[in-house]
Amino acid sequence: MDKGHRSLSSLVGGLKRRQSWAGQEITRGIITKAPNQTVSLLPKFGPEIVPNADAPFFCGIKPCKKTVAITDNHGDVTYNDLFSRSFYLSLEIKKALKNQPNKHQKINLVCPNDTSYIVGQWAIWMSGNIVVPISGQHTDNALEYFINDSESSLVISSPELMHKVEAVAKKTEKPLICQDKKLAEQANIDIEKSSALIFDEKLYEKDTPVMMLYLPIPGQDTPQRFLLKHKDLNRELELINKMWNLDGNSTLLHALSLYNPFGIIASLMSPLSVGGRVVLLERFDTMKVWSHLLGIQINGEYVPRTNIYAGVPTHFENLLKRYKEVFTEPKIKNHVKETCSKRINLMVNGMEYLDNDTHKEWSKVTGHNIQLY
Repeated sequence: MDKGHRSLSSLVGGLKRRQSWAGQEITRGIITKAPNQTVSLLPKFGPEIVPNADAPFFCGIKPCKKTVAITDNHGDVTYNDLFSRSFYLSLEIKKALKNQPNKHQKINLVCPNDTSYIVGQWAIWMSGNIVVPISGQHTDNALEYFINDSESSLVISSPELMHKVEAVAKKTEKPLICQDKKLAEQANIDIEKSSALIFDEKLYEKDTPVMMLYLPIPGQDTPQRFLLKHKDLNRELELINKMWNLDGNSTLLHALSLYNPFGIIASLMSPLSVGGRVVLLERFDTMKVWSHLLGIQINGEYVPRTNIYAGVPTHFENLLKRYKEVFTEPKIKNHVKETCSKRINLMVNGMEYLDNDTHKEWSKVTGHNIQLY
């Protein structure tokens, strides 16, 4: 009998092997708990892993507040901007929940791949509630299912997705907050004066869930709900940061979905937890990814230097396909390999195992052996 997973990544891998768990022990077998029941995502780790504080990871990055945290399709956003906008949104959340208990409420976060996601996540935690990420790419019926199934008290979205989220929120009778430009402009909070309301770890309760994720379970038609606490997240961040050697100079190129552990925890939260930077692409696009990996501008677009790339098997396969179409000259191929070898420190694959042929071909093209999350 297995005594416990050492990381969230190994646990996610275990899901594919039809593992289930109860308390601190994990047994191999079919998961029998009903899909609409909530279970704890992580068992206790061994004594050799020292958990971090039971508080949001952003409490440890206050000294980095003046540096750029996120680059998205709207431009650069500093840590100071993130804190200010998140704190202001947390006040709006409390107003929206004024007729309900103001803590431990589940809040659906339906945002595109941009700053609005991390602002929403931090704001929900600052208000003492539970973030439930839902992909804006889901169908209306799927959105309705997740909003109802999560038993949420509020939905937070952004202008880009209001055309579909607004109708679903109305149908499910949930209040809705839109992170529009006006809301962002009003967030001129002085972080120095508000630091006691944001960075004091005593504000965040121990052993209470702060995130709920939906993950598919083999053999089940509906995804399973999993709860995470800050100590679970912080422990996983600590492991990833050590494994990937992340620090304040790390800049990760992100073109992943923001509703699974690899996209949210490993690829977004990990660089931010050490004061690094994340370049968020709106969606996966082979030419945009290659332009960032090689530092080549397309139509004059801003291309900040990145040194980590996180993808999934289909991404690497499509990148290789585009490589064969575009990079045909021997000199250009040599330039691609040399540039990737020098500019990029780490390339990571998550969620599923990479085909061996793809792995070998990628290594030949870029000089990198893709690491498995």
